[in-house]
Amino acid sequence: MKLWKLYLIVAIAITAILGVPALTYILLKEPPGVLTKIDVFECDLANVSGTLTLKGPCVGKYINVSVFVVNKTYLKYDVAGRLKLEITAEDMWAGMTTVGDIIENRTRSFRIQNNTYFMPPENLVPPSFRAALAKLARRYPWLRESYLVNGGIFRGLVKDPIANQTAIGIKFSSLTPLCSLSTTQGLGGGVVNRYDACSFTALLLVNKTRLVVFDVEVTYVNIEGGLEVVEGRNEVRIGGGVMKRLFAEINNATRLLEEVVKGSSKQ
Repeated sequence: MKLWKLYLIVAIAITAILGVPALTYILLKEPPGVLTKIDVFECDLANVSGTLTLKGPCVGKYINVSVFVVNKTYLKYDVAGRLKLEITAEDMWAGMTTVGDIIENRTRSFRIQNNTYFMPPENLVPPSFRAALAKLARRYPWLRESYLVNGGIFRGLVKDPIANQTAIGIKFSSLTPLCSLSTTQGLGGGVVNRYDACSFTALLLVNKTRLVVFDVEVTYVNIEGGLEVVEGRNEVRIGGGVMKRLFAEINNATRLLEEVVKGSSKQ
């Protein structure tokens, strides 16, 4: 018997005992299910004296980029409900993560005066996304030089406005799955629905002319063990059914990414 039918039978039985309020409460509960949202789209950029900005609306099926501005020393973007950043750097183009960095999973080194600084590799990038980039780069070698603007950034020698002094700065990556738990409340304040959600977003700056948005979100509704969080001494590991499903959907979405990159190669 399907669960929604079971809910209805139980609701009717309880209603006979407790009345209409119990029926209303139970009918608010959603049946267990999985909601997947995939957005892969590109936006044209205008180059005004070395500063890249959006030419027009940057909107997908589910998300949109309301702000995107980047030049040699400044980066700002706002992806509604996903990512938001405003930051400065000594040399943004030298410090941003490239597709080649992701493919090779390399540690980058930077020399400032007599000191060497290191930016760690992007270890949390989903394997299927890394593999897709490697496949695309074999077909389109120029893609290796494109930037992952929400990856790590070595900011170089930058001014700290709070301390009012210059310091070596590194912006750590958000090129990783992000997960959350949420619930809805029923009559009387009781929990009706539980939502376990994980998403992954990548912002690719291709040829300094186009912003490619790759976004996948998976939400589990009323499924036990959807999101498992294990806290260790030095790390927090996120697993469970929702994470596995996210990785599978990222793999499916890479086909759409290939179509977008293929289109960019013809420009």
